[in-house]
Amino acid sequence: VWIYEQSADIKNRFLLGKRGNRPLVCCGVNPSYASPEDLDPTMKNVEAFAKANGYDSYIMINLYPMRATNPNKMHKVEDEEIICKNLRFIETVLSAENCDIWAAWGTLIKTRKYLCECLQRLVKIADAYGCKWYTIGEKSKEVYCYTES
Repeated sequence: VWIYEQSADIKNRFLLGKRGNRPLVCCGVNPSYASPEDLDPTMKNVEAFAKANGYDSYIMINLYPMRATNPNKMHKVEDEEIICKNLRFIETVLSAENCDIWAAWGTLIKTRKYLCECLQRLVKIADAYGCKWYTIGEKSKEVYCYTES
């Protein structure tokens, strides 16, 4: 069963994935135009990674919900309304499961100043529900931007 939440105008995607008993939550910077009917290479990689590591499903979330194939095309100034809506969808996912979250944004988090604040807000939600964070490969200092003052 698909999980798929987007804005009516399709400019923002909040969630994309499949329901299961043990989902991997993957967190990127911003979503692509992928959908259940048209998964892009990133979504196919997330699905394969989840299966290869013992998860029965996956859910893609993003720090900022604006769809853009190039993160440099994201809003120059954050849109608080879509951030709050995004965080509500994320909290619904994280509150339902004791989730593992794959931090998969790399250095793209530096694309916009507001992304670290979005991460700080997401981390508070994840911490409230006992979620565990994971990365693949060597961690960049950008993984830790939410701890910077």
